[in-house]
Amino acid sequence: MLWLGRAAHIQYHRCMLKRFVQYRLKHYIKLYFKNHPDVRLVVVVGSVGKASTKHAIASVLSQHMKVGGIYDTAHTADELEVPLEILGIDKPDSRSIVEWYKVLRAARSRAKGPATVDVIVQDLGFHRRRGMKGYKRYLRPDLAVVTSVTQLDMKDHATIDQIAQEELTVTLYARYTLINRDDVDGRYAQLLINPNISTYGSSLQAEYSASFDDIDQYSGSIARIETPELEEPIQIHTPLIGEHSMRPLAAAVGVATLLGVDPTKAIQSASEVTALPGRMNPLRGIDGTLILDDTESAGPVTTADALQALYRYDTASQRIAVLGELEDFGAMTIAEHQHIGALCNCDLLAWVVTVGEMANRHIGTPARSRGCQVRPCRNAIEAAEFVRSVTEGGAVILVTGASHLYLEETVKVLCDHSEEHKLIRQSPQWQAIKDEQFSLFPRAK
Repeated sequence: MLWLGRAAHIQYHRCMLKRFVQYRLKHYIKLYFKNHPDVRLVVVVGSVGKASTKHAIASVLSQHMKVGGIYDTAHTADELEVPLEILGIDKPDSRSIVEWYKVLRAARSRAKGPATVDVIVQDLGFHRRRGMKGYKRYLRPDLAVVTSVTQLDMKDHATIDQIAQEELTVTLYARYTLINRDDVDGRYAQLLINPNISTYGSSLQAEYSASFDDIDQYSGSIARIETPELEEPIQIHTPLIGEHSMRPLAAAVGVATLLGVDPTKAIQSASEVTALPGRMNPLRGIDGTLILDDTESAGPVTTADALQALYRYDTASQRIAVLGELEDFGAMTIAEHQHIGALCNCDLLAWVVTVGEMANRHIGTPARSRGCQVRPCRNAIEAAEFVRSVTEGGAVILVTGASHLYLEETVKVLCDHSEEHKLIRQSPQWQAIKDEQFSLFPRAK
């Protein structure tokens, strides 16, 4: 060790501290469930949709039982955060040994103390070294929810089949699994060994389904929910918008029912689920407009569904789509952008506003060839200024794009000031990052 420089010494000790903390936390997780066998564990995995699904499940369950963990976070927990969130312990900002000692002491107390919850809802991301199998060492979920298998993870895996293999590994150690029939291809059924499986989705073929029936410009939509336990479907009013927003509702009803909640009561509870910030969240805009804030991130499936939801607003004076670049899908990126451009309908859209080089080129070109009015923009601020200049009262405006574009700043210009607290990435730290990025674009004269 003497030959290592100071920076290497620091890095080495941080690595050793992290490994020690992870080892102890996993031990306390196993001890917690050994000491509290009646506490149920629900885990959520998938390429996309984990945060919204986790939020919907926790929202429905919390109306019938005590829900533990930290389930109101919008990001996917890493391998260090998973045990902390399960135990309901905040991750310290400091890297000091003292702070982590306090964390371990709190974890030990939770593991040995009395149970204060009935169920814990937790999302799982890819384990860096061992993939999804890494969680098998210390987790035995009562119920696993698989939200999707998509190209979003293509940067880390050579093929989508490898992604499916990874995501569905959870079925090997979960007691029961609920799989999204719409976003997990049926051919992957051959990977399922555990027979304790049900399906959910927005299609009627799913056992637990929530379909998008009707929409109101200012009060949300009507969802039609069906379960195998009920002979007839039940309609509910929900503030959620879009077909892809219905699937988390179906998952939540399915999980609640499988955990013993009366299905009718579970469906009624689903009407209380609200959208997460930046995930197809309807916001009041200026001059009676409605902003569909889908700015947290953007993939081909969710963007296509968001466009279809926008088209349902047939009484709007105008429909405008602000379409930013999609997240990086590796070799599939250009084709996915072109597909979104091909979905733009000139009869249903007053304007298509593209943001970012990839969107300007590969969404804008096919949209223009289909007769759409297209305005390319360099960044979120430029897009906001243009949209504001062409918007009519009573318009519905969809804003969606990759997280690195920060299109919530477009929404901030367009929405009513009273709605700004619902936007994502608004901390001083995020504002500093965005100010630096936008400063790279000199204002057009």
